[in-house]
Amino acid sequence: MKKGKEVPIEIPLEFRVACTLLNLEISGVLQSFIDHVSVYCFLGGGPLDGYSEATSFITDLNLEQLPTENGNGKSAEMGAINTAFSLPALKVLRQLVALGTSNVGSEQQRHQRSIALVEKLYGYRKDYQSSPDRLFLEDGACLVFGKDFRIICELYAVDGLSYLQYFMSCISLAEFRAQVALKRQFESMPQLFVFDYISRNRDEQSKIIPLTEAIDLYITELQKLNARHFIVRDLKKRTECYREFFLSHYYNILKEKGDHYGNTN
Repeated sequence: MKKGKEVPIEIPLEFRVACTLLNLEISGVLQSFIDHVSVYCFLGGGPLDGYSEATSFITDLNLEQLPTENGNGKSAEMGAINTAFSLPALKVLRQLVALGTSNVGSEQQRHQRSIALVEKLYGYRKDYQSSPDRLFLEDGACLVFGKDFRIICELYAVDGLSYLQYFMSCISLAEFRAQVALKRQFESMPQLFVFDYISRNRDEQSKIIPLTEAIDLYITELQKLNARHFIVRDLKKRTECYREFFLSHYYNILKEKGDHYGNTN
């Protein structure tokens, strides 16, 4: 992959809304997703908290919907390995598969042992010149693609930017809250990764949301909204109720902060 090339990334509005209302840094969420994509889990290892959710999102994707690096759709066929890796790499891949399906040690121990194999696998890759190894957000924050993430991108010849864009497009705080309210089963791995794993594992400081006037109003009105729409049992209708509410308060918070990054484009 090329190094140092700046590639802009478009942040969907609903992703901005979720991060703002949950007091999460956009760059932190995206970097955490990148860092939890795991070759070990991809090849059968796990379950591992956070890693399984992030990796499952990629493995379960219908890659026909994603552009490959040559601009065409591509099905998820392991045959793509042969175009990105040398023959010695296939031996390492088999070792990783064997490690992930073995019963020796705990999942955490096997994952730790896989790191050396991933390093070796990364060294066997053929030079890839069509994708950058980092992305820059509009606020200047830099996202760095880890070796596991790059390897999986190259296995499928899918640009990492496409994975990130699709990941963000799956995040909706409105849909998540509607599912919680209606006690629906969660099926979206990106939603679980952001609203469950990251929410549980972020640092204590980020959990403290300053009680500004806009935040205080948001909390009060959310409680009223939950009570008022309790009888709405349709998921789509409940989601729309939350979506309008969250969007309104998102703009209130931006206005209070004087935030200039709240565009909807």
